[in-house]
Amino acid sequence: MKSKKKKKANSKIVIDSSDDSDSDHKRRTFRNSSKSESSRDKKKLEYHIVSHEYTFQLPSDHGASIHMGKPPFFDGTGYNQWKTKMFGYLNAIHKDLWKVVEVGCEIPDEDETPTPVQQYVLQRNFQALNILHTSVSPEEFDKIDDAPTAKDAWDTLQVNHQGSRKVRELRIKTL
Repeated sequence: MKSKKKKKANSKIVIDSSDDSDSDHKRRTFRNSSKSESSRDKKKLEYHIVSHEYTFQLPSDHGASIHMGKPPFFDGTGYNQWKTKMFGYLNAIHKDLWKVVEVGCEIPDEDETPTPVQQYVLQRNFQALNILHTSVSPEEFDKIDDAPTAKDAWDTLQVNHQGSRKVRELRIKTL
């Protein structure tokens, strides 16, 4: 018996994967040995350069916040660790949340109409204050529930939990 051998044809597919510079052309050639040679197989398949710039920038005056899941929980222990986590959490949501906690804000009188900037700062204050309220245990919440601003709540927690026991007791007495 004579064995019949099939001819294996080689067809080339050229893929041009060059970047933006014309001097740097990279070509890859693949051989496809399973198909028979035909006019379609002889054609080059060329892929064109596509920009892969996916930068996304918000306008500087954009007030969007990003939801980051649950805030770090504070039960009265491990204050320094919680403080560091909360700093990162607030900054990750929006940089102005931490600014409001750090610097504070003035709450206008009820008969006073706030300016657009004051409205923005007040909104960020109430966001930060809400995050602080929801991230502490009931015992810690009782210490900060009367605080009108996020800075006041933060400072109260700091006075009660940062430093040695004697330093904390002295700070609490001076309030």
